[in-house]
Formats: sequence, C-alpha cells, structure tokens
Amino acid sequence: MHSLSVCCLQPLLQDTVAECCKRVERLLITAKDQGSSLVILPERWLPFSLGPDTAKYVFEPNQESLQFLQDCAKKYSLCVVSGGLWEYVHGHPKIVCYVIDHTGTIVGRQEKLHLYALEKHFFTPGRELCLFKFRDLTFAILICFDISFFETPSLAVKEGADLLISPTLIRREGLDNWRIYLRARALENRVPVIACNTLGEVKGAQYLGCSQIIQFYPGHTMPSKLKITTVEENLETIVPDQVDYKFPRQLRKERLAERIDIGTLTITRAHVSDE
Repeated sequence: MHSLSVCCLQPLLQDTVAECCKRVERLLITAKDQGSSLVILPERWLPFSLGPDTAKYVFEPNQESLQFLQDCAKKYSLCVVSGGLWEYVHGHPKIVCYVIDHTGTIVGRQEKLHLYALEKHFFTPGRELCLFKFRDLTFAILICFDISFFETPSLAVKEGADLLISPTLIRREGLDNWRIYLRARALENRVPVIACNTLGEVKGAQYLGCSQIIQFYPGHTMPSKLKITTVEENLETIVPDQVDYKFPRQLRKERLAERIDIGTLTITRAHVSDE
C-alpha cells in the first residue's frame, strides 16, 4: 500500500517564543517515536495578536523560530511543515508556511492567499500556489482560509496534488463550519486532507485544536467513505495516522471524468410569479 505516516502537532500556545519551541520539540519527539515521516504545525503556534501590537510579532526572514524548526527537522530526521510564520517578504508582511526536509533544508514555501477578516489590515496576500514533491506523492499547502474556497483546492488537485495540508487558526465558534469545509474539499476532489489547528487562548478567543486527518476507506467507491482521525477539544497532543494516497488516485480519476464542461452550458432564466 502506498501510504505516508503523518502527524499533526497541537502545542499549547505560550507567552514566549522559547516556551513555544519547547512545547513543539516535545511533541516532535513523540511523533518521531511513533514513526512519523511528515509533521505539520498549526497556523499559529507562536505568540500573536491581531490589533495595534501586531507588528511586534512580524519578523524578518530566517527568524529564530524558523531556524529552530530547521534544527529539529535535521535532529529528528523529519519533514516539517512550519505552520504560518509572520514575516516580511521584500518589505511586505506576509503569512508564510515553509516545508523543511529531513536535512533541515528549506525546500519551498507557501504564502497565505486568502486573508481573513482583520488579517487584511496587516498582511499582504500571496499570489502563487506551490506544489511540493515528497517521495512519490505531491502535496499542496492551503493556509486556513485558503481551503474555504473550492477553486484553490481544485486547482491544486488538477495540477497533481495527492494531499492537501492546511495549517489553521480556527476559533471555537468556527469549528463546525471548518469541519464541513474540510470534508467537502476531500469529497469534491477525492483527496486526503490534513488540517492542523491551533490550541490555546488569545485575548478571549479560544482555539480548541481538534486537528483532522481525513482520508478514504479503501474499497469504498460508490459512495466513497471518509475515514476521519481527530482528537477531543483542548488537548495538547499529536494526531498521527497512516495516510493512503494511492487509492484516492483511482477515486479522483473516476470522479473527475464525470465532470461536465460548464463552458458548454447555456444560461436561461425563468420568472416565477407569486400573484
């Protein structure tokens, strides 16, 4: 079976970068001990605030936390997806997710494309979708709000993505909608989705974790059947699983072949009277 051992890390947010890094490393060690090859961090695992003091949490590239992740990737021989780091790119503040290989080398980066609510006041959106090759599979990174729109995940899958990875920052109030979005993207594209959510509380906003690994039970085609691995709310823990990425390739081949060309449709309109 073509599968990949993946793991979401849910470190509890701390007040300092140093304390956050300690929490992450403890979870990395646990993930390594359980045989994980690819680990994913939430969108925010570092101290943050969206407001007048946001600028103090935006750093220059090669920041301390990024170097920490590179060192850990090399030390524990893991591929690390960095979550969303706030940094200046050519003078513009952006939300950036790095992919770091097992040697500690940065192999690529994905900027957040769709900025949510207050983020638009502080950050500049990215304009490029990057596909990452890992062993014999390809994955794309969709940071939080990026997975709320069907076009971007569909484009990633059309271009060859076998897996969608989504570091997220979802508050308690948004969890139900978030779960629906994740399952919808998995089903409409017949692709596994890994979403790693933030854990902690910031200025009264509660982030409960509940990270999700969504894939398909082999053998179920019509209808396909989702397998969802998750954890209870408010747990500082890891969410590991073995993701089968071969079976969904056949599902996608069959499903995408059933799509019609909407460019061939004619739009007509009819008026329904209520008189």
